[in-house]
Amino acid sequence: MRPIPLAAALLVACAPRLPAAQEVPARWGGYSVEAVDAAGRPLPTFEHRGRTFVLGSLGQRYLLRFRNGTSRRVEVVASVDGRDVVDGRPASLAGRGYVVEPFGALTVDGFRTSAETVAAFRFSTVSRSYAAQRGDAQDVGVVGLAVFPERRPAP
Repeated sequence: MRPIPLAAALLVACAPRLPAAQEVPARWGGYSVEAVDAAGRPLPTFEHRGRTFVLGSLGQRYLLRFRNGTSRRVEVVASVDGRDVVDGRPASLAGRGYVVEPFGALTVDGFRTSAETVAAFRFSTVSRSYAAQRGDAQDVGVVGLAVFPERRPAP
């Protein structure tokens, strides 16, 4: 199998402080994200012009592991190939996400297709990607995360 790079552009939106999502590296402040293989081992990465690229093999399954290194609970809205990982629809900052406890971690193993099943993330060609099968391959190869810290109650 020949290796295929997956651009992992980590988008982090920390509402209400930032007006819009911004592109940042795969490690930002107290947050990090990495692609891991089916056994949980991190896949090789390299940085180029502020982006993190992941090296995988055609057909290889991967999972996304997000770590919250802060003392606040956060909601993580994730997308792969421009598709929301919770429902497979086009990604949106208004989408539903996963709650990650302080100093906790979240592993996303694919696009949720029901409460019990997922469509695995796999390195693929653009034409065979999950997004292309759904009619839009514009963002194939991009992993996006929006991180929303829990608001603290006013004193």
